Amino acid sequence: MGMKISVVTPPREEGNVDILKSGRYYILILGRGRISLTWDQNMGITVILKENYKLSQGQDLASSLCNGNVAKQVMVETSCSILSSDLFKECKKLVDPEPYVEICTYDTCVCETIGDCACFCDAIAAYAHACAQKGAVINWRSPTLCRKILDELSESCIKLEECPVCEAEGRRILHGKKIILNSENPQNCQSCRCKVRNLTCRPCDPEEVGKFLTTASPEEEEEEGEEEEEEEPTRQYSCSKMMDLAILMDGSNKLSESDFEEMKNFIINMMGKLQISQKRIRLAVLEYRTGSHIYLGLKDIKKPSKMRKIVQSIKYTGGDVASATEILKYVVFHVYGKAPRTNAAQIAVLLMASKDPKRIQGIFPLLKRRNIIVIPIGLGPHVNTQQIRLIERQSPENRAFLMNNVLELRQRTDEIIDYFCGLVPEASVFLSTQRPIPTLPSVEARTHFPHGFPGAPPTEVSISIEKILDIVFLIEGSREVGKSNFDTIKEFLIRTIQELEVGEETVHISILQYSFTITVEHSFEERQSKEFLIKKVREMKFQGGNATNTGQALNYVSEQSFTTKRRTDQVPHLVYMVTANPATDTITRPPRDVHVIPIGIRPNADIKELQDLSQPQAPIIIEGFNNLIREGPDLIFKTCCSKKETCAKPMDVIFLLDGTSEVEAAQFEEMKRFVKGFIEHAGLGRSSTQVAVLQYGKVNSLEISWNVVQEESNLLKKVDSIYQREKGPSKLGEAIDFMVQHAISEANGGRPNASKTAVIIVADTSKDAVEAAVNSARANRVSLLPIGVGTKYNAEQLKALVGPSAKDTIIKLQHFEDLSTMITVGDEFMKKLCTEAAQECIDEEGNIRAPGDKWQLLDECYSVTCLQGGHTELKSHRHPCERMAKPTCHNNFPAVKVEETCGCRWVCPCTCMGSSTRHIVTFDGLDFKLTGNCSYTLFEDKEEDIEVTLHNGACSSVPRLNCMNAIEVTHQGFSVQLYDNMTVAVNGLEVTPPYNNGQLEANIYGTIMHEVRFLQVNHTVAFTPSNNEFTLQLSPKSFASKMYGLCGTCDQNRENDLLLNNNSITRDVTGFIQDWTIRQPGSVCKERRQEVCAEHASTRC
Repeated sequence: MGMKISVVTPPREEGNVDILKSGRYYILILGRGRISLTWDQNMGITVILKENYKLSQGQDLASSLCNGNVAKQVMVETSCSILSSDLFKECKKLVDPEPYVEICTYDTCVCETIGDCACFCDAIAAYAHACAQKGAVINWRSPTLCRKILDELSESCIKLEECPVCEAEGRRILHGKKIILNSENPQNCQSCRCKVRNLTCRPCDPEEVGKFLTTASPEEEEEEGEEEEEEEPTRQYSCSKMMDLAILMDGSNKLSESDFEEMKNFIINMMGKLQISQKRIRLAVLEYRTGSHIYLGLKDIKKPSKMRKIVQSIKYTGGDVASATEILKYVVFHVYGKAPRTNAAQIAVLLMASKDPKRIQGIFPLLKRRNIIVIPIGLGPHVNTQQIRLIERQSPENRAFLMNNVLELRQRTDEIIDYFCGLVPEASVFLSTQRPIPTLPSVEARTHFPHGFPGAPPTEVSISIEKILDIVFLIEGSREVGKSNFDTIKEFLIRTIQELEVGEETVHISILQYSFTITVEHSFEERQSKEFLIKKVREMKFQGGNATNTGQALNYVSEQSFTTKRRTDQVPHLVYMVTANPATDTITRPPRDVHVIPIGIRPNADIKELQDLSQPQAPIIIEGFNNLIREGPDLIFKTCCSKKETCAKPMDVIFLLDGTSEVEAAQFEEMKRFVKGFIEHAGLGRSSTQVAVLQYGKVNSLEISWNVVQEESNLLKKVDSIYQREKGPSKLGEAIDFMVQHAISEANGGRPNASKTAVIIVADTSKDAVEAAVNSARANRVSLLPIGVGTKYNAEQLKALVGPSAKDTIIKLQHFEDLSTMITVGDEFMKKLCTEAAQECIDEEGNIRAPGDKWQLLDECYSVTCLQGGHTELKSHRHPCERMAKPTCHNNFPAVKVEETCGCRWVCPCTCMGSSTRHIVTFDGLDFKLTGNCSYTLFEDKEEDIEVTLHNGACSSVPRLNCMNAIEVTHQGFSVQLYDNMTVAVNGLEVTPPYNNGQLEANIYGTIMHEVRFLQVNHTVAFTPSNNEFTLQLSPKSFASKMYGLCGTCDQNRENDLLLNNNSITRDVTGFIQDWTIRQPGSVCKERRQEVCAEHASTRC
């Protein structure tokens, strides 16, 4: 959990705020000590105000402790009672423990276990901290109670005035702060930082000159500490990769003390082979039993030798149980969660010697969501092999090691290290490249397109610049062009070169002129700079040949131009061919790694010829040479240098690969190459684009789901591993149905907030009907983007996939090799992918709606109007209450928020209470006392047939006083009696709680409190005889308008609380009580006067 404390309004003076660290506490002092705030870096925050602040105490509506788990509540209360024990006897005189007991009870209920639970220990530490500030230092920690691992700073800084500070030029500088001395003199300026009580100085950086005082962040302190504490000697390590490694030690008695020592030796030996530092392998070491104890955390900055000593000092305890489930949950939130590092693998080595008493599968979804790899190591005969295999099968990266005894760890140390180290890529993948790649300015273009789904926002396409390119400009120089137009082409080239980032490590350019023959004007081997290239262009001579041998020129480019050392798949090869006339020879398509973008100049250019040459992309067509200079450079820049496009909103993309009989092995590989090209160009991530792959043929197989780690390297590896399964006829309908029913589900990683698009590669005619499957996909908000390859697919079936209004989204290719070209050249595919074609309006039940139709969504809080083009207009009927003023409740309770169908409202809680001091407090806060040994009607709701009766009588311990002997609840023919001896009867017959008859539910908590719940209306009655207390809580959603009885009416109006049985209102409290006193035949209701103390200071009174 990442937490921080922010001061929203900066202080006017530097001295008005101080921040210092005391062990695990951060202390913020504001306003020259008038306010101090202490934070334990977890869930504990203490705010202390001076005497001139006055607070009013309120009361919240709280749910039952531990969510009704009575057994756990008893254990929690027992554990927290240590604050009232003799251990804190000296402190109880100075600091009231009761508020801390309440905090401890509340916080510890959150813990899965009790004892070394962080919440429990934090609460005890908070009270001990308050005691220390009052002068009572309690050494409360022990080997069995929240064992102590503190640094020297926390032991020496209990009071603020004892905290370490440095002094310079008459100023006090707190630990961790930085001060600039002689800031006005650049030669003598020094930047100094206080560390404990030592001031360390160095010459000022240029940007520090002229400054006065700055504050160091905890992160800066850690970084500096890391540099100081890094071991100096260099050595060879078995593993130096970047990872966060947690080693989890079984602390149960299934290991003997000698076995435990051997396990520690294994860890120490392994630590010596790892490059442990904050920049490489961060290490955490924990021991687990029923609870968890951490000895080393990921953020701990210590020398490796010191870390090994800490592990060596871990004591054997031999607990009865060791819960792997609890330690893994602890690691997720308190180890990795509190020290996140985005570019490092998270690996947990789980040493298990015993069976986990819990169902270990429950932790798997959490581990998968947090991408945590678990390597379980089973030790000895008591381990549960089935649990270890379950952990191993939870993720492909998980691997189990089973050993007959702990001694085997010695022989298999290197094998274990090699395995988890092999899961992590080399650090150079993250940190460096083989050669420097200059970064060009990023460009972002946003294009809005219509949508086909109701209420969907427009899709945005974000574009980023390609950095490394090989570009050939192939210029026609035939006599049909003419010298004047050739000079125009030269000017066009000059302006284009000026726009490109030409350089030895970025864009390389070659220029060829062709007509009957070919002239190399500038080759890739020559100097690559803008100035040199422009000079060469200006020196170009017009050939004026008598032919336009385009085919010959393209062959030369393919065979001769792209033969430099940069010819790799990572460097795109682009050919911009400027031509104004049809070819006079035969054109052969270049290899697939050479992408030709023709620039045809009308009126003489053969457009059909250029379209065939550039397929699947469209050629650039210019209307006359006059427009070449004005339009050409921008068009080239858009096609060459904006090729990476990603959909800027979350998209779930699934590729359907054709694995049918018409697809050969090489063609299947081309489809995989296309998918890999998309993965390399798409912005992947859980909040952006996700990729899944499905293969259809004789059977449908989900090869990659959206659940897999959406990282480029991982997905590329998984696509490589796909093989063509058993071939069969094409059945597109079945494939689309399989996708809709299984592949796009949330169980397979589909996100509710993401647009879903299926890219379907089709090479043959489907043997089944597709219309029903298409309707199913449309109803499930899945867009279909078909790509027909070759000549055997059915064009009408492709139209059926997209519908009549989206025919332009169909892509048709001649060859499988053209698939990858769509990714590497141009943006047509990405635009179609990111654009959901305008379709019909579809309601929640899958019905097509016409423009002008209106309907309500299923939640009844929104109405939708269908507009032209498949657009919709959404109108909200919700009325959120968050900005509404909360009412001030007469019963002094805070207003509560009540959720309703289309919003919420604030209401005052309807709570009627009874106690020994204030016998009755009505719903609206009016209070009075009952002085008779009588039965009273507390509450009656005639509409719901509910009645609650209080039976008062003589106290068994003090007969001269009145007590609440019983409460009777009547509803729908059932009468439940709750007695002060903690027994329960229904219709006069004793029953054993918990009791449930479908109308009423009765429970007893901790042998001290009764509770009855009205299941239909959700009212609650609680009765605690030992305290002489009851509480009646009405549900704010279902209480009646007419209420009767001593609890009055819940309407925030005390004037009508004294409502009599005849519906009249009185102001006489005595008459009101008598009216709701139940008179039973044969019994006498005796009034008792309050006793008056004879002795003024008697403790009895």
